[in-house]
Amino acid sequence: MNDNTEQIHGTQTEEHITPPPKRKPRRWLMVLLGILILISGMVIGAGMTVIVGRRMVRQFMDHPERLYTRTTNRLRKSLDLSDEQTDEVREIIEERLGALIEIHREVRPKVEEQLRLFRDEVTKILDEDQLDSWNKHFKHIERALLPPHHPPPHKGR
Repeated sequence: MNDNTEQIHGTQTEEHITPPPKRKPRRWLMVLLGILILISGMVIGAGMTVIVGRRMVRQFMDHPERLYTRTTNRLRKSLDLSDEQTDEVREIIEERLGALIEIHREVRPKVEEQLRLFRDEVTKILDEDQLDSWNKHFKHIERALLPPHHPPPHKGR
């Protein structure tokens, strides 16, 4: 063998052949990738929960009879209610949830007024550059504190 011998792996000399350096396993890379995938899944799951949850709440608030029916059916199954008990539970659900919706309707104008005052008072002390950002923030506050309007409770099935 001479020194000009083509080298395929490692260093080749007349005395000994040195194997190529072994690549260290990149476990940290795999762990990091796993954590990244886990966090991404959590973020996507949380986002979907918020989107679907809001949609369901709005749907039930806009159509309380659906909420009454769904709640009644769940209680009937989980409590093994008779037909007579189911009818009585349905009446209680309609009355109590209807009363809660009515309370919300009575209180909503007061909440809207306080939110309007809050928005207007803060707006007065801001400069032009701050107003756009404030309006965006306020929309989030308003959405969180002021659920959608509710139609009148629907009696009957």
